[in-house]
Amino acid sequence: MIAEIGRFVRVQNTKLKADQKTLLILYYKQPDKVSDADLIRWIKYSNASRYRTEILKLLDDKALIHYENGSCTLLPKGIVYVEKNISPELIV
Repeated sequence: MIAEIGRFVRVQNTKLKADQKTLLILYYKQPDKVSDADLIRWIKYSNASRYRTEILKLLDDKALIHYENGSCTLLPKGIVYVEKNISPELIV
């Protein structure tokens, strides 16, 4: 589901939405913090400001991630969400 090439992480299921890709990457990288700049680059989100306010802030408001000072960490509620709602299968 995740491919890591050097310092680039890519979600292989292209049908997932940006918030789902974000959670999946954070799940994969846990317990490490991930910068919002890396997430924007890895997800290939074209509008960085919108991503920060509409995706990361919303996930933080739902207590799925902790987002502070440009760093994101998946919270226990986020772990449960990923395991229950995002299929680990690679869809081609």
